[in-house]
Amino acid sequence: MDTAGLTMELTEIFANYVKMLDAYLRWHFLPVEYAVKDLSSTSDCFYKIPAKLTASQNRMRVKTLVSQDYQFLKDLEYLNCRLNERQIKTANGKIFWFESAFK
Repeated sequence: MDTAGLTMELTEIFANYVKMLDAYLRWHFLPVEYAVKDLSSTSDCFYKIPAKLTASQNRMRVKTLVSQDYQFLKDLEYLNCRLNERQIKTANGKIFWFESAFK
């Protein structure tokens, strides 16, 4: 069975899915100027930032590890606020809490 075509099709489907998720994030959670940017921009600015997860009784803290002079800090703080407004929960009911932790 030739699965090379199928693999390429699935790769394209997943690549488009990631692009759509990125477009959703840019539209709903980032400042308006990000609406015209693309996946490579948001990937470089936000998706590649290391993060530390810390669980407590009712929260799952997500600390983005950046320096205080991080070029996109203002936009990252805006993103954190927008995500926290949504009160995103884990399967067991803990609320994700997004914040920046300076190195």
